[in-house]
Amino acid sequence: MGNAFSWDAIAGGLQDNAFGNKKSYSNDVDTRFWKLSRDENDNGGALVRFLVDPSMVPFIHMEEINASKGGKNYFVSEYSPTSIGLKSPFEEKFSELWNWGTKDKDDKGNWLCPMKGVARTLGRKESFITNIKVIKDPSNPDNEGKIFLYKMTPTIFEKVKNAMKPSETEIALGEEPMAIFDPLEGNNFLVKAKKGSNNFITYEDSKFDEKITAAYKTEDEALADIKANAHELGDFLKPEFFKTYDELNEMLTKFLSTDSRYIEVFGEDAKTGAAAEITDAEVDAVVANIAPEPVVEAKPEKKASKVAPDTSEIDDLLAEFE
Repeated sequence: MGNAFSWDAIAGGLQDNAFGNKKSYSNDVDTRFWKLSRDENDNGGALVRFLVDPSMVPFIHMEEINASKGGKNYFVSEYSPTSIGLKSPFEEKFSELWNWGTKDKDDKGNWLCPMKGVARTLGRKESFITNIKVIKDPSNPDNEGKIFLYKMTPTIFEKVKNAMKPSETEIALGEEPMAIFDPLEGNNFLVKAKKGSNNFITYEDSKFDEKITAAYKTEDEALADIKANAHELGDFLKPEFFKTYDELNEMLTKFLSTDSRYIEVFGEDAKTGAAAEITDAEVDAVVANIAPEPVVEAKPEKKASKVAPDTSEIDDLLAEFE
């Protein structure tokens, strides 16, 4: 194997915050992205291979606006310009509302300031975008052999990061980094979905095959396919990819105009985005008359374990299609 796909060769193309360290397209379905199909029980599985893009970039880190009050009419999902260091009115409004008014809690631990509840609706999430070659997709065999974009969840990205960069303890115990973006001497990845105990879909059982396999016969074949069919990740990092500040601000105003707590504090002008003058007395009156928002403690996502994967499921999946 040559050096074209070594980590040293491809890591230089990463953005500064590619690993998620913190310092557009429309919501229409983007057919360039592959998505795992699930059955009636929300179970699904497929075998894929991670690839670099034509510029040898392995993946990018993106931040997304994830504002929701429940229901499709109260939801905003857009890539955030904070991904490339630009301002976002959603993030600014979150900080403003979270820090607005009293920071006290009652004897049950409930916030006394209703705006913290509104701020919580202006959520955001992280995603990591890469290219993949689909090896086996039982639900959609037509996808096999094709290259797609793939949006990794934080759970799957943690598995990717751990595979590429084992901890010092794991290295001391004999574990070696996997060259998962090497199309000739890398490792396939089993994407496995199931419904968790909380009824949310989990990808915790996804894992890398320990066996090193080739997705192409030669390096030239790999380079030609990637150049012709992989998608440039840098296109997602251009300012023109994102909605403008004004466009996002219009969406924010419309979203907040449906929140009675926000309107009661900031008045009808809030529906048009106009500034409203509020006296301290009005603030105290609102705080006194609006029921406190219950505290919801966010549970950190469980970190993927580094137990050696059981390859029997991968072998069974491959054997089924031989």
